[in-house]
Amino acid sequence: MALKHVDRVYFQGKVVAYFKKGKGVVRYKLYKIDKSYLDKHLRVKGTYTEQNYEVLNKQMDELEERVDNAISSILYETPNAVLNNKVIEDYLNRPRTSGESVDDSDGILLPDFRRYNEVKSEQKHIEDIRNGETRKQHPTMKDYISSANALEDYEYDTKKQYRLSDITEEFLDDFKEWLSEVHENTEEHKYRCSGDMSNKTINKRLENLAAFIKAYYGDEATHSLIMGSRITYHSNAKVIVLSLDEVKELYYRELKNPSHETVKNYFVFLCQTGLRYSDLLLLSEKNFLKQRDGSYNLSYVSHKTKIEIEFRLTSKALEIAKKYCFSFKDYTNQAFNRTLKDMLENEGLYDDEVSSNRFVLGRVEENKVKRREKISAHTARRTFISSLIAKGVSAYQVMHMSGHTKLSTMDIYVEKFAPEVQEATKKIEI
Repeated sequence: MALKHVDRVYFQGKVVAYFKKGKGVVRYKLYKIDKSYLDKHLRVKGTYTEQNYEVLNKQMDELEERVDNAISSILYETPNAVLNNKVIEDYLNRPRTSGESVDDSDGILLPDFRRYNEVKSEQKHIEDIRNGETRKQHPTMKDYISSANALEDYEYDTKKQYRLSDITEEFLDDFKEWLSEVHENTEEHKYRCSGDMSNKTINKRLENLAAFIKAYYGDEATHSLIMGSRITYHSNAKVIVLSLDEVKELYYRELKNPSHETVKNYFVFLCQTGLRYSDLLLLSEKNFLKQRDGSYNLSYVSHKTKIEIEFRLTSKALEIAKKYCFSFKDYTNQAFNRTLKDMLENEGLYDDEVSSNRFVLGRVEENKVKRREKISAHTARRTFISSLIAKGVSAYQVMHMSGHTKLSTMDIYVEKFAPEVQEATKKIEI
């Protein structure tokens, strides 16, 4: 369909589709790019290296056409409609009904995926503001953006722009194989997706793609096809934890580098409370309830599951909380994990070896690493759960303290750490 309404202009660092009628103005972003990479027609020059310029120009043309088609449809239905970016956004992202005729240009995957991610990111940001969260980006969006990046790199390698109709079993088989391969940067192209993915990560990319297609196009059949192509495997992943003796030794340890003291204390607090790191960052004095006997209960609503949790704090957890005035905001999750690994390596702790197997398509890559390389904030949560199970606390009770919503999640801990399992080999001592 030939363009009828919009003009392509450069506005505030972006190439936009521009339309003005009365009080309504549309400046719909096609791509953010420095103007030096554009020719006089606002098309990307061959000197642009962030993405294949031919593919990018085609994507902008297609998106510009979709915006023009949306304006045509809206004005046909409501001639006096006042148009702006939100109106166009809502129209482009409206769910399709099963009987609705969809123009072929609607099925161009990558620009639609990018647009879907932008809208979803904004929605999550609004949710965060309502919940008092100040982070720059909701954690959910990282996987969705990575999945779109993978599709972009796959298009570069295959020299093809994919549409909704291209999602077939053959496409999915090839895409999974490509995700498992290593992608090395060249002078012509820098990969956002480095590849070399395990089955778990490949499945995550497929799930994000399927979720986007279902939400954006309303295509249940393609969603089911993608979900059915996920890789079935049994990883029997090793649960990395610390023993209570190790937690105690760490708490009293005089560190070689005093600047690591805070990350050490945070980690011990997590081992004694089982908090997700996202919940730790939200704690304040109001979450610590003083009891008649002088002890304190920790009371909070899980940011992830919205479950209300309350239990008695251990003495060491309370000491740490008071030391930091009941607030833990010195590190982001990523910075905490980096500093934690630096601290463990500097102290020479936990250098015993654990298996580090990777399941990639039909093969298993067996390996081993030092235990400390697998330790993160989430290890503390697992330590909390495994320690309670080992002390005979029921899985159901632990679930209510950890905020899990499914009792089945406790199975791996019961199978490995229950007292009867820990004592089992003593029965065959000779």
